[in-house]
Amino acid sequence: LYGLRKKDGRPFAIGTQTAHLTAIKSLFRFLVRRGYVFRDPSAAVEFPRPEKRLPRVILTREEVVKILQAAAREKTPLALRDRAILETFYATGIRVSELTHLAPSDVDTQERTLRVRLGKGGRDRNVPLTRAAASAIDAYRLNGRARLARTRGPAFLFLASRGGYLHRGEVSRSVQAWVAVPPTDARLRPRLSPDPGGGRWRSRSPSPPSSASPSPARS
Repeated sequence: LYGLRKKDGRPFAIGTQTAHLTAIKSLFRFLVRRGYVFRDPSAAVEFPRPEKRLPRVILTREEVVKILQAAAREKTPLALRDRAILETFYATGIRVSELTHLAPSDVDTQERTLRVRLGKGGRDRNVPLTRAAASAIDAYRLNGRARLARTRGPAFLFLASRGGYLHRGEVSRSVQAWVAVPPTDARLRPRLSPDPGGGRWRSRSPSPPSSASPSPARS
């Protein structure tokens, strides 16, 4: 399976290999359960490991500012939520799964700290927030979150459009929508990793921009 090649000589993608191997393993498990074969020859075959690659596109400071400014122009509950998400991603670099599991009590906007519970390696950690991120979270809490909540006391800070748990798919769609708003380079796309718990934005320059609000790198 690993040695198979396409007509142009290139190897099949890791996802394609995994899909084929999953089908083979499922078939042999079925045959063993039904007694058609005595052992599963695919049991010892390991799944291919996905390649770890750096993002193809790294946003410049100016490109990030344009995206955040586009989100800041809207004042709907979803826009307030999205801007808080964008600012949090840019300020902290936390993973998508870590963001979606944040509770309201995990963020202290006065002290400008964010607590990630059971993050990478199953460990808790404190992450500093920028002023811009803390301000965006406060605005979302005051004018957005309560209008999204459909039940009393939802457990998560960032809520879905219908008030429940915010799945990573909705986060990805929201980021993609705001990336498409400003007149930035067409190559820009949010680089959200497909692996569980992956995904973050990166900037080429960590230094704060000289332009005014909203400044994503203010400390």
